Amino acid sequence: MKKNFEKYFKRLFVVSMASLAYPSEGQALPRLLPDDKKSDDAGVQKSPSDDTKLTKFVLKMNSDDSYLIAAHRSHSSHRSHSSHRSSSGGSSYSRPSSTTSSYRSTTPVIYTLGERVISYGTSGGDVKELAKYLIKHDFLKKEDIDLTGSSCTYNSNMENAIKKFQKECGLTADGKAGPTTISRIKSYTPQTTVVQNDVNTFNLGDRVLKKEMTGTDVTQLKNILIDKKYLSGEFVKGSSLFDQAIYDAVVAFQKAMEINADGIVNAQTVYFLKRQND
Repeated sequence: MKKNFEKYFKRLFVVSMASLAYPSEGQALPRLLPDDKKSDDAGVQKSPSDDTKLTKFVLKMNSDDSYLIAAHRSHSSHRSHSSHRSSSGGSSYSRPSSTTSSYRSTTPVIYTLGERVISYGTSGGDVKELAKYLIKHDFLKKEDIDLTGSSCTYNSNMENAIKKFQKECGLTADGKAGPTTISRIKSYTPQTTVVQNDVNTFNLGDRVLKKEMTGTDVTQLKNILIDKKYLSGEFVKGSSLFDQAIYDAVVAFQKAMEINADGIVNAQTVYFLKRQND
């Protein structure tokens, strides 16, 4: 057994020397058995040297006391394997280094009411301002829109309110608040409401009339002032509101009659109104 180990190590030395000749890549050295009769000093044919490659050896011992030594040539630096080119693509690929994405900070555009067309889904401070106008003129309820922030979003409730407003003003009811719609809502003045079958049914002279009162007697007063050219417009029916226009017309009439021009329709004013109307 001792002799066998001596022969193993001697042959291992010979094989190691032979490895300096760099056998072709992937080629294993011959399998040597303990009873091999070949000369221990067997020569080995060398290959041309290649300084750019190194040889790695693998020794495998078998159960029958035989062994196998295989050689593998590799690049001088194992790290170079990471840069091998793909055999299919033919071009090298290097993984990009981790970079931090850059962005340009932008300040949101702030619109004032009327600078753009507002429609469903639009958000901004101008939308909030528009909502306040709709609430002020009773086209929109406060609970139908969220006004807690500096801006709000044009929702379906606002869209329906705009359509209602557009119909009342004779505009195209498309639910979009463009320049015309916004201009009209900024200058909007509610129309005088004429209520049919009002419970306040009075004849002119039944009571003293003052500004902000309503009734059928106000309607009679208004029609007389229209007939006498102190007030413009069409004759109306039902109940009317004693508004600023009627007040101004009453004052003008009282001045013409040279009576107290206080805008209050008392018995004296009614007398001249009816007398002049005969």
